[in-house]
Amino acid sequence: MYAGQSDYFEIPLPETGDIVLKKALDYEGFQPDEEKKYLIPVVAHDLAANESLRQSSTTTVTIIVTDGDDQAVQFLPCVPQGDICGSPLYVSSVMENTEPLNQLLTFDPAPIFAVDLDTDIQGPPGIVYSFLAGSPSNFRDYFDIDGPTGNITLKRPVERMEVEEFIITVKAEQDDNPLQYATADVKIGVEDDDVNKPYFFISTGESEFKGYVRQFTGQAVIVFRNDESPLRLEVKDDDFADKVVPKGALHYELTDTSGRFEVTDTGYLIVDANQLDIDTQREYLMTQPQLLY
Repeated sequence: MYAGQSDYFEIPLPETGDIVLKKALDYEGFQPDEEKKYLIPVVAHDLAANESLRQSSTTTVTIIVTDGDDQAVQFLPCVPQGDICGSPLYVSSVMENTEPLNQLLTFDPAPIFAVDLDTDIQGPPGIVYSFLAGSPSNFRDYFDIDGPTGNITLKRPVERMEVEEFIITVKAEQDDNPLQYATADVKIGVEDDDVNKPYFFISTGESEFKGYVRQFTGQAVIVFRNDESPLRLEVKDDDFADKVVPKGALHYELTDTSGRFEVTDTGYLIVDANQLDIDTQREYLMTQPQLLY
């Protein structure tokens, strides 16, 4: 007994008729619409001494190929990277200081989702999601992930002054084989909750900013208070912790059009003292400068 020509099957012992596998089969190697099976012709003949008188019979053996657990998990939509398809970067954001109420995050380019590429041996749910790592290290204080669905929810409000962005690695593994898994990165930005306008604040308790400068003391000099300390236009904003505006986050714009005065990004007034003449004008009154972010 022997099998016809085949790359995968043979009958090594003709007396037994046992069909054995010569090399591993590839379930995924079949075309999507192709029947996943092999048709093996087998011939059986008697052992008459005179070979010309031997009688034989032929049959066909059908061998169905079923899927094995040899494919990894894949996040979707996958990103082509040469001969492989890599995991996407899932991007989302949360508004700072928002009460979560189990807020479900939405992601671009699609919801967090992974599949087992061995599609014919495992049905849903099939995949278990979990957090693997992330930064900052306390990201688990703010976010939860649902194991069966991969949905990420916000647990507590985030202060943007503490963290501007979270980078979290999500793991998706087969529920029956944790060695088959994939990872993907999730980026969650913290948006500025800018609901309050900045406002001027005079720590001395005065009703207005007052400054003094001596004439003919140089082209650009700082305006001083009456105690000889530099005059600074102090600003607060209720959107920030302790109402303190971060350095570099604010821009001053003077309403004065004379060209004599300027204001630095840190709130100090500078004046071209050579343009001042006490006999012509002893006092200059300006409305408060505009505050821009």
